[in-house]
Amino acid sequence: MDNTNAERQRRYIARLKAAAARGVSNAPDQRVAALEAELAQAKAHITALEKFLADARKAISVARRQQPAAPKPVKTALPPDEERDRIIKGLKTRVRNLTAELRMAREWNEIAKNRGMSFATRTTIMKAFHPDLPASEKAAAYDAALKAMTAWLASLSRGRT
Repeated sequence: MDNTNAERQRRYIARLKAAAARGVSNAPDQRVAALEAELAQAKAHITALEKFLADARKAISVARRQQPAAPKPVKTALPPDEERDRIIKGLKTRVRNLTAELRMAREWNEIAKNRGMSFATRTTIMKAFHPDLPASEKAAAYDAALKAMTAWLASLSRGRT
């Protein structure tokens, strides 16, 4: 018996040809085909479930919109004396807050005047913190305010007024 590589290859090829002639199919190919069919079924099932989920979400959304809103509790009117006291209390709080804000603004202006801060520097700093300043301009305004404040502090440390 010849055991060379060429002889072994010939015998192997002959076995393959004999198996093909008998109709023996390759088992791994059948397994791949079965798995591909199973995968296709799984994908179809997943698609159907996703459609079902989307429909369920839509139905829930529609049902929520169709539900009547919970009735708001009816507020009972306060007696005139209590209503008046409530309004007065709110006004007192507002006056107290405005007074504190005015006091702080006066202190800030007094500090700025006593330290020699120019009107332009004060305006630059106040502009950066104005509530109506657009968001697109805030970064530039903050930068300008910090530069103005730094320059003012530097002038104080040098003894200039």
